[in-house]
Amino acid sequence: MLMPIISSSGAIDVFGDIPLLGVFLTDLDKLDTSERIFFAASFMLVMVILRGILLFFVAVIGILLPIDIQRELVLDGYKGLLNISYNYYKENRAGTLLTRCIEHPNKKAAVLYNVANIVTNLCLILIYFALILFISPLMTLVASICVVLLLLLVRVFSSNPLKNAGKEITDARVSMNNAFHQTVQGIKLIKLRNAEGYMLQWFDRAYENFLQASKKSQLINAAFGPGFTTLAGSVVCGALIIASLFLSADEGETTAAFGQILLFIICLYRLLTPAINLNQARAIIDNNSFAMNDYDVFCQELTANRSVYGSEECGDTISQVNCVDLSYQYQDKADKALQDINITILSGEMIALVGASGSGKSTLVDLLSGIMKPTSGRILVDDVDLSNVNIPSWRKRIGVVSQETYLLNDSLRNNLTFGLENVDEQSIIHALEQAECMEFVKQLPDGLDTILGERGAKLSGGQQQRISIARTLLSNPDIIIFDEATANLDSFAEKAIQENLLKLKGEKILIVIAHRLSTVKDADRILVMNKGKIVEEGAHKDLERKAGLYSELLRHQDLIAE
Repeated sequence: MLMPIISSSGAIDVFGDIPLLGVFLTDLDKLDTSERIFFAASFMLVMVILRGILLFFVAVIGILLPIDIQRELVLDGYKGLLNISYNYYKENRAGTLLTRCIEHPNKKAAVLYNVANIVTNLCLILIYFALILFISPLMTLVASICVVLLLLLVRVFSSNPLKNAGKEITDARVSMNNAFHQTVQGIKLIKLRNAEGYMLQWFDRAYENFLQASKKSQLINAAFGPGFTTLAGSVVCGALIIASLFLSADEGETTAAFGQILLFIICLYRLLTPAINLNQARAIIDNNSFAMNDYDVFCQELTANRSVYGSEECGDTISQVNCVDLSYQYQDKADKALQDINITILSGEMIALVGASGSGKSTLVDLLSGIMKPTSGRILVDDVDLSNVNIPSWRKRIGVVSQETYLLNDSLRNNLTFGLENVDEQSIIHALEQAECMEFVKQLPDGLDTILGERGAKLSGGQQQRISIARTLLSNPDIIIFDEATANLDSFAEKAIQENLLKLKGEKILIVIAHRLSTVKDADRILVMNKGKIVEEGAHKDLERKAGLYSELLRHQDLIAE
């Protein structure tokens, strides 16, 4: 900005009346031409070096700060998801959670960075404003009014469109992520149903909505960016025209006034750059404001749904588990899933839960495992209320094998030792033998180090089920729950596993849920459930002779077998 001034031989005549600058130019005018050029070159070199250093640090901060902020936000969201209640996952789609936990932090980091950018540009604006105010208070007043009106005009016409476009982008991204997630999870069904065309249309609609929303946002920015620059330039020209009206007809006074006006215009023009940056930062904030607010709502939901555990630890041994007036009702259901369940399960006892689908068997298991909390009633572990127990320590004492297996896209070894530490090879082999897995494990290309694929895709359904059983046995829990754990096995594998599991009878509490009643004949007690209630209880032979629901279920299965 000062190069044209200090290089001008008549600068003292034009700018000499301006405070401070006039003094500087008076001293500069005493130098000869070569000294003036040397001074100008030295001054420019210092400014270039300082500017380069400043720009480098600004660029580094601009790269590292958003990344660090995003990392903290993503990890906070992910930790929150790991510690919330199980019901929260039932009420929210995976694609929605992915967007809110992974993608929203990126937008919030951009907002926070641009807030810092606004502060930086405001500082520059204040510096240039102080300069133009020092040069001419009158012209500063005129320019300030014009700039304020300009900023208000731009905000009124751009703020809501940018916020709406940001919301549309977020909604479209959620739909796109949900479509993609369900495609990956349900690819087998999609192929079996020849539904590739349907899924393509679904994803294409979601992606098209995302592109249209993004296009809309970019067009709004494209329109208001040049528009703001044009209007701002008009302000500079307007200030020059208005100032010219105050020039005196006297040539000497006109020359001095022209120096002030010229320096004022230069400073005002420099002020436009941070003003434009300020407007661009504001546009980014408006565009990402919905995602930022939605992330804040997401964090509030995580806090509200955070699992709260007791402080009491489980004893070294578990002698009994009691359910006292236990009831549970899902939020979206009118009827209770469980009603006034009262049972006592002793150490070493094998209990079977049977009944039609929807009778409450799996709900009872979820309550016993601490996944969900009862609506009313209590679960007592050796007379200690489960609500007062440290649930992570309780889950170390209980193992659940469900019909729906979940295997990581990792090695067989890591799937078996998932959540465990310091597991030796001998223990792994013993668990695999108990679950009748060794025959097919020996045939795997890399043995225990074989990568199983997404959700264990490289194994058959029965093999996945047996790996799940082995994983539970490897953790050596005091209570083992089998929720239709052998439903995917052939009769030979099922019989062999049952014989191995019966060896645990008397050592551990075994709770078995099964629709095939032949698998529960050896249970010490069979609890027959219907509509959330226990309607019958007893040994297999006693219930078989009784003309009740159990005997009816037996006859029905015998008819099917015939």
